[in-house]
Amino acid sequence: KVRQNLALAHQIEELLDTGKINDVKQLTDHLNMSHARIHQLMAMTLLSPSIQEEILLGENERLSAIPEYKLREITSETDWQIQRDLWDKLLQSSHLPIPATN
Repeated sequence: KVRQNLALAHQIEELLDTGKINDVKQLTDHLNMSHARIHQLMAMTLLSPSIQEEILLGENERLSAIPEYKLREITSETDWQIQRDLWDKLLQSSHLPIPATN
């Protein structure tokens, strides 16, 4: 889910950057999402490029177990090295289940 949400955030960013959507109100109507939800998704684009790459392209099975709300502490941090440290700590957390393999 985190991967899908980050991809959606980048699509939203592109819609705004290209002028296909003019403002957040139009966007909330178009996507049937609240302003707060749009803001939560867009905050994911503030993650360091290396974390975004890992989310979008990574094969770590624990990625699918990360709830989006756990990323909020990371996205509120502006220093990319601190983000990386928090991200690594999150991935190593014993609270994340390792998905079963078939």
